[in-house]
Amino acid sequence: MVKYRHTGIVCGEISNMVEYYTKTFGLKVVSEGEVGTEEFKQISGFPVNKVAWVKLEEGVELLQYDPPLPIRMSMNHMAFTVDNIEDYTNTYLTTEDVKVAYIYDPEGNVIEVVEIL
Repeated sequence: MVKYRHTGIVCGEISNMVEYYTKTFGLKVVSEGEVGTEEFKQISGFPVNKVAWVKLEEGVELLQYDPPLPIRMSMNHMAFTVDNIEDYTNTYLTTEDVKVAYIYDPEGNVIEVVEIL
């Protein structure tokens, strides 16, 4: 059995991203913390001393590495189903079944917003 768990987004400035996702989408912070162990380096393979993380509702996980990763890692996109797409953008595509648009968070990550008709 496979079950969706979360989408991890690498951030340059995690506090700005928390503010964006909580204000724009109304997501609440579920938990937050920081890990800085040799074990984390071993299991992740990342050359970092610590990682700060904030878990939000709907499976959104924000991550800030210290030092920053040498290669910009992020994601392709994540998608939210919304009640009214015009709360997020006035530029969208309408099909028989949905309205769909792509918007960007403060660090340029793509967010697909979908209103089911």
